[in-house]
Amino acid sequence: MSKTQDRIEIAHFPETLDPHDPEQHAALITRLHPFDGILAMRERTPFKKETLTALPNLKLLLTTGTRNLALDTAYCAERGIPVAGTASRSSSGGVDSAAQHAWAVILALARHVARDDAALKRGEGLAGVTGRDVGRIAIMGFGMRVVAWSGNLTQETAELQAAACGLPRGSFRAITDKLQFFGQADVVSLHHVLSELSRGIVGRAELAAMRRTALLVNTSRGP
Repeated sequence: MSKTQDRIEIAHFPETLDPHDPEQHAALITRLHPFDGILAMRERTPFKKETLTALPNLKLLLTTGTRNLALDTAYCAERGIPVAGTASRSSSGGVDSAAQHAWAVILALARHVARDDAALKRGEGLAGVTGRDVGRIAIMGFGMRVVAWSGNLTQETAELQAAACGLPRGSFRAITDKLQFFGQADVVSLHHVLSELSRGIVGRAELAAMRRTALLVNTSRGP
């Protein structure tokens, strides 16, 4: 970076502005108007045509990951703006960061890592997951039984998912009734990109169906 500091300016904006809100959209345009290149963090900020047309200086649009439905790539192509992303290591047999993060959170909750860490820092004493039913919405170790629910998931699709992971048939069990799924799982892990199909997918009825001892882990993404 030291070789480019005298030639480029880098700005970081941690506060997300919602382009669906007229005032925030205007603020977003004012914020990004001077820049030649923009790096979008996943789907947090949609870049649709109405936003891109207000950014005449834009020459390059970047995104973390290779799949971002919040970018109007057709309009970018029409205007000659290159769109590029960072390939995940999971696609080349490496680490799946979303799965890693989900498991880290599940284990931390199940073993009370945050609570015990805080207790130790206060000078107090310390207060498993094995054998539990782990439910994954939209579709794995420690002796768990994996159950899954999705609006179009079938048992055959679940078997294909298991085979893709190198697991035998029967490793994943599809549940077609959503409330039954929430009522059975000891751990529910959500993996969704926010869309009109997924908005409100978990509501009062689903949460009420969960066991009082169940854990809910949300690694879903949205704007």
